[in-house]
Amino acid sequence: CRTCAMRLQIEAGPLVSRPPGGRFVQAFRPMPNPTYPSRIDAWLIVLTLAVVGVLVWRAIRAPADALASLGVIGLMLGIGLATSFPCTYTLTGTHLVIRSGLFRQRIAYRDITAVAMSRSVWAAPALSLDRVRIDYAGRFQLVSPRQREDFMAELRRRVDDARAV
Repeated sequence: CRTCAMRLQIEAGPLVSRPPGGRFVQAFRPMPNPTYPSRIDAWLIVLTLAVVGVLVWRAIRAPADALASLGVIGLMLGIGLATSFPCTYTLTGTHLVIRSGLFRQRIAYRDITAVAMSRSVWAAPALSLDRVRIDYAGRFQLVSPRQREDFMAELRRRVDDARAV
């Protein structure tokens, strides 16, 4: 069918074809939207397990406080999971989309002024201290993609493309 043929042309990459009307038509492959998961530091996992372990130990040692300890564990894990997982960074056609649990943030490429490596300890949608600092519109955001160098190169390329338009 004609729609399938057009879809195959678009998926195949840049093409130049001459339709019956005589004008040249060029179709381009849509830019993929790569998603980079957050790097997770081992110390963060150890710290979380240690806190949970202390609360469980306390619940076992003091049965009168067991309900409170279990409530704190449940609340801590619930809030932690709801605000941290999944933690991903997606490069769309026009924006960087940061997802951290239930929260999403979009940063337009045209607003980004700098991209640099960082080890900042500021709170951020990042589960590692191997971070990337993104300066935009007078603010900054810290992210920690697993493939940091690849992420930075692709983000810089998209920022440069957005400025060129």
